Amino acid sequence: MKKILKYKLTLLIIICSCANPQPPSGGPADKTPPEIVAFEPASGVLNFKGGSIIIEFSKYMNKSKVRENIFISPSAKLDFDWSGKELGIEFLEELSPDKTYALTLGTGYSDLKGNKPTEAFTLIFSTGNVIDSGTIKGKLFDATPSGIYIYAYKIDSMNVDTFDIRNNKPNYWTQIGTNGNFLIMALKDGTYRLIAIRDQFKDEIYSEGADAFGAPVRDVTVINGSAPEVKLKIGPPIDIIKPQLYTAYSTSDRSIEVSFSEAIDPSSLSKNSFVISDSAGSQLRAINSLYPDIENKSKIIVFASGPLDTAVKWKLTALANAENCPRDTIGFCIDDTANTAYFFSDTSIDSTLPSVISSPFPDSTYDLPINQQFEFIFNMSVAEENFKDRIKLIKSADSSTAGFDINFISGNDFELIP
Repeated sequence: MKKILKYKLTLLIIICSCANPQPPSGGPADKTPPEIVAFEPASGVLNFKGGSIIIEFSKYMNKSKVRENIFISPSAKLDFDWSGKELGIEFLEELSPDKTYALTLGTGYSDLKGNKPTEAFTLIFSTGNVIDSGTIKGKLFDATPSGIYIYAYKIDSMNVDTFDIRNNKPNYWTQIGTNGNFLIMALKDGTYRLIAIRDQFKDEIYSEGADAFGAPVRDVTVINGSAPEVKLKIGPPIDIIKPQLYTAYSTSDRSIEVSFSEAIDPSSLSKNSFVISDSAGSQLRAINSLYPDIENKSKIIVFASGPLDTAVKWKLTALANAENCPRDTIGFCIDDTANTAYFFSDTSIDSTLPSVISSPFPDSTYDLPINQQFEFIFNMSVAEENFKDRIKLIKSADSSTAGFDINFISGNDFELIP
């Protein structure tokens, strides 16, 4: 019995080790970027009549990621077939005559260990006896440039006044690697508009509100095959979403903490920006003051002019499409489909005393400029009526007073202007 068990165990080990070959465990992790070690046809070949392209990699690749990052310009229908480290790319339609083609493998693909290439690969060939040899090279400065696309639009014969990257697809493109360098090849002489896009949907167009983008300060002109080197940066996606009112939560019998989907511009807030009513809209309660939350700019604190009945379901409405509407830091007014919230009043009585929580500079500071303005922030809203009468600006030398103006930035934030 023991011999049988021993043989069965030995056979099991042999079967398992043969079925799933793996490199020996241990040793340093593989962090070597994959490389293209061979390709056919050669780059720059003329009068190309073949029906396929072959690319050989230095490592076993993530096949689906490679396919996602292959582009050809002008466009052509492609099919893919793998054999080990070798990729065959077949043309499913006849290529156009006398055309220069650029097949680009971007930088978003990886090997089976997740290693990405340092830069894009482009194979150029022509179906005629001439190669368009123009190039645009440059560098994009970004903390994580890998995967960003550089789209080039030939604008010589285009009406640039109607040109819109939200609708127009590029004539040429490439993808940036980890070092930020890029090279667009096989260009005709002419003027090109370049856009750097972190194309989230990989649809070759700029999706407003989703894609980060950047552009050089001017268009690029290719003359006799060359152009000045391009340097550019990429910025965040442009905010096109209106702020929404999420919740209203009572913190005392007259104070309400209001949360929004994003930071709200304090200068857009006033007592006329909101309405407090019962859920039916028949009872209205005046607002005494409001101010932004000190730590969270997407929250504000609203004070009713008097205690709110705890037995009533209250509704807070942010006015939309109005001059006094709450706005985000971009300037968008509150979304009129998400501008209300319901709450019940808390039973606790608000007894917090006002205090200054932020001053423009420490006490006994000297050498201030003579046009200094003083900003003070309180822990709560303060009554603006006759507020100036409660402040004095005194000259220490002779105890005389100096004149000043008061500018309220929000209910708890004001500037004293000598």
